[in-house]
Amino acid sequence: MERKEKIYKYICHESYKPLTIKELAVVLDVPKSDYTKLLSLVEELLDEGKIVQSKKGRLKKASSQNIIYGTLRLTKTKNAFVTPDASFDGENEDIFIDRANVNFAFDGDTVSVRLLRSFKREENKSREGVVLKIVHRASDELTGTVDETAGRMIFVPDNASVDSGVISKDSINVDVHQKVVAKVLRFPDEKQAMKVRITEILGDDDNVATLIECVVREQKIPQQFSKESLKQTQNTPDVVSDDEIKSRVDFRSDRVITIDGEDARDLDDAVCVKKCDDGTYILYVHIADVSYYVGENTPIDLDAYERGTSVYLPDRVIPMLPRELSNGICSLNEGENRLTMSLEMHIDKNGDVFDYKLCEGVICSVHRMSYTLVSAMLDGDNEALARYEDIKEDIFNMKELAMILKERRRKCGAIDFSFPEPKIVLDENGEVSGVSVYETGVSNEIIEQFMLLANETIARYASKKELPFVYRVHEAPSVEKMATLQKYLSLFDIPFSIADMSKVEPSDIQSIVDSIKNTPKEAAISVLCLRSMMKARYTPENLGHFGLASDDYCHFTSPIRRYPDLLIHRMLRESIKKGITQNRKMHLTSFVERAALQSSETEIRAVDAERMADKVCACLYMKQFIGEEFDALISSVTDFGLFVEIDGCIEGLVPMAQLSDDYYVYEEEFMQLRGEKNGRVFALGDEVRVRLICSDARLRRIDFEIADMTKKRAATPKKASYYKADKNKKKKEDAKKSFRKFTSKKTRRKR
Repeated sequence: MERKEKIYKYICHESYKPLTIKELAVVLDVPKSDYTKLLSLVEELLDEGKIVQSKKGRLKKASSQNIIYGTLRLTKTKNAFVTPDASFDGENEDIFIDRANVNFAFDGDTVSVRLLRSFKREENKSREGVVLKIVHRASDELTGTVDETAGRMIFVPDNASVDSGVISKDSINVDVHQKVVAKVLRFPDEKQAMKVRITEILGDDDNVATLIECVVREQKIPQQFSKESLKQTQNTPDVVSDDEIKSRVDFRSDRVITIDGEDARDLDDAVCVKKCDDGTYILYVHIADVSYYVGENTPIDLDAYERGTSVYLPDRVIPMLPRELSNGICSLNEGENRLTMSLEMHIDKNGDVFDYKLCEGVICSVHRMSYTLVSAMLDGDNEALARYEDIKEDIFNMKELAMILKERRRKCGAIDFSFPEPKIVLDENGEVSGVSVYETGVSNEIIEQFMLLANETIARYASKKELPFVYRVHEAPSVEKMATLQKYLSLFDIPFSIADMSKVEPSDIQSIVDSIKNTPKEAAISVLCLRSMMKARYTPENLGHFGLASDDYCHFTSPIRRYPDLLIHRMLRESIKKGITQNRKMHLTSFVERAALQSSETEIRAVDAERMADKVCACLYMKQFIGEEFDALISSVTDFGLFVEIDGCIEGLVPMAQLSDDYYVYEEEFMQLRGEKNGRVFALGDEVRVRLICSDARLRRIDFEIADMTKKRAATPKKASYYKADKNKKKKEDAKKSFRKFTSKKTRRKR
């Protein structure tokens, strides 16, 4: 542990009493020769906002002074949320920062935040704060668009707390409406604007590839592998040797198949099912043995740790591993020998695993199946059944077993949200030709159920063995969130009565989901339920998975595209082959903590990038429909407008300014907007007819208006002080008119 971290942990300890720096030096037994170094480390902690110093010079942890240190994330509206640093002991929920209090912090910056004491903590409300100091800038590189104002070119950043920046004279030559990369020469403050130098031109601001590249740059996703990784990749064999096979369990005589999407190239899981005479099943889940080729602390491993996960975008995949591995020797390609970590599970008629075995294996996939092909076979397609006659029985056994496992999971109370996933279709020129909902069927269900069971079984194995491990956890929702959900559900007359909200079960949430199936408000209420849940994350502690109603869960089945899976494989192999010594266990435990946090952060980064890229494509696609009308569903109600959803895959905003027939008031307790004069209500889950008025891919924004609103918006009600001023003004004007009439008559009489 570094000295600075030791000092900070000591100051944060519950038994610590505030000390001066000199007293701290005495307590920590710091030699006089190291006193200057101690001063330097304390100053760094003060600068970072982790500790504060009282007027008497005593040091305290920042959180004890209502000051919190964390990472800032900007929203589209330039408001922000700060995620507290993991080292803080208090509440770890995000802190809301109004755009007026962001104080020139940019997305990803490390900041110190002072909590607003005046802020009233209400249900479903975040704590609120003010950015005091920018401790560390996340980057001095931004993506943005070159625009023009008053005959002068300016830089408009994609994701920053300021609207524009001055372009320096030493920038490369650029044109208006080009997407560019800029280096920040001067960050903005109260006295001066941001100044940037344009360093790279990405392309036009209406091009799919260019806009997605901006997303990748904005999220700071690594795209290039290190030279050392590429060299290691070149030295990795592209075939499995006989010597490698000898020490493994040979499954090559089994009818092992892969089932994936048509365009998948990294096939990391294969399955085989055998039905026994007594009605039980043997399920084999074979996972690509990536850890055999990617050793600990090797260049490829270090790059994979930094990336955390593969990122799947509409026009590209940014892989966690070099393609020669992810699409080559590690991919379970049809007809090729491949090394695996193999899990053999014996399952009874109720779907319970009564015996299992984990080993290093070798397979040769007999068929590379797609979800479409398997669905065709299950639907009785004669051509597909004839073509894959050798595995026909296996496919139907797989469906049978998957349904048993699904029913078992349902009885345990697992929550089954069915949110539509958008599918972006690009034509041969890379342009967006369609946006639809990704269709899933029984074939997807087969693989999902098999992988869930494998992940649970491996987590149970690791927990019993007390291995240093990375678990995938999903904690039970808080009492406050459940109380808020109960209040909102009552608006829809949906019963949700639980005596003790601290003991809510997954089955309680699933009962809500079941009650709204195939109703108009299903999507909206499902979102409400989801928002009441905690976020799933990676951690070394086995805290269970609430959503899956599982006591043990991990990610084991995708080591080609997720780092936690790769790390787990490495520890499983070590456990199987030679066991883990106590010293080794201590080392791994420390690394697992860091890897779990890193993997959670990179997962969030990848999800954000994928959503942004989908939004870019949706904006480009919808641009051709400006002026057209659509049936939509209100998916969210806010104080700045209505979010509406079309066909479950296109979401946009009806801004408050577009509600033009009345003055609308936001009634948060009812999740609705109500017109003051006409009483018209727009509530969550309502169906509305909307007209598209704007689709801006650069801003990633789609705006609608309510189709039947043609009247001018009613004037905002004035305060009493305004009425008094108007009354006085009218009196003066009447007096002036009377005076003019009087002087006019007098003049006429004289004449």
